[in-house]
Amino acid sequence: MRTQEESGRIDMSVRERDRLKVLYGVLQGERLQKEAARLLRLSTRQVRRLVRRLKEAGDQGLIHGLRGRTSNRRLPAELRQHSACRAVPRILGNSAA
Repeated sequence: MRTQEESGRIDMSVRERDRLKVLYGVLQGERLQKEAARLLRLSTRQVRRLVRRLKEAGDQGLIHGLRGRTSNRRLPAELRQHSACRAVPRILGNSAA
């Protein structure tokens, strides 16, 4: 199976795609930053920051930076498995836990 980088495809949420369309208008000079800020419900400062990221990193720059990473709060697999094994009898009604 090919990874996202190998295929050249970027998975984006609907919100990220909408942002991309509006910001491309700003880059091409078809739309003002102020207008983009109103459409995206952001400040003009945030629009400038997003435009800069779009210029530097391309479409990939608009994707959330933590996508694909595991949570800092995630429990180790061993502990998750242990907890699940202890919870099943209680859920099913067995008192032998």
